[in-house]
Amino acid sequence: MNSRRREEENTLSKRASKPESNYSKQMLMELMREVSRNIETGAFKPPMLPEVALNLSKMASRYDVRLADIETTVAQDPAVAARILSVARSALYSRGAPVESLRVAIMRIGLREVRDIAYQFVAQTQIFNVPLYSERIRELFEAAQASGLVARELCRVLTLESDLAYLCGLLHDVGEAIVLGIIADLSKDKKDPLPPLSLLSPVIERYSAPVGARVCQSWNLPQPI
Repeated sequence: MNSRRREEENTLSKRASKPESNYSKQMLMELMREVSRNIETGAFKPPMLPEVALNLSKMASRYDVRLADIETTVAQDPAVAARILSVARSALYSRGAPVESLRVAIMRIGLREVRDIAYQFVAQTQIFNVPLYSERIRELFEAAQASGLVARELCRVLTLESDLAYLCGLLHDVGEAIVLGIIADLSKDKKDPLPPLSLLSPVIERYSAPVGARVCQSWNLPQPI
């Protein structure tokens, strides 16, 4: 562990020594130590999974769930309900007919996709939401959405079980966004300049998988995810 950390610190040191970097070697080393402490000591707390997403996930695994119960669950979170209505009114689902109620929206989309939309909304608002690295975060979120859609379509083409395919694709690489969020918060708290992305790949490579796994575990997601 210590030898690996020394190797990463040497890599960071070399990067910070490049002429194009205005971020000092000392600041980068201190940031690395802060990120390590934050993640490895448990100071980092994964974002909370809203109850609506958790309940929809449970409902999607049942065959006896009632439409009224789904509607009641979604309606408890106005932001998620608004997103579902917006999707149902899109050209893909509206079929030229108006969608005037949440119940109609759920019927048009289907329970599993309603669940996926809820998780997508949670991911976008709680994970892929780091304004200080907005351009990279936007790229990561777009890639996550595309991965989910491709995973779902591949399962359909190959006649594989596709229930969790979208969620697997959506959440497969959330770790980088979380690590960038930790770095942004630490820099803001310490009133330090924001380190450029070009210096951060060793930190991201080391911690993105562990923190992504921690989020999935804390959300109690199904084992395949």
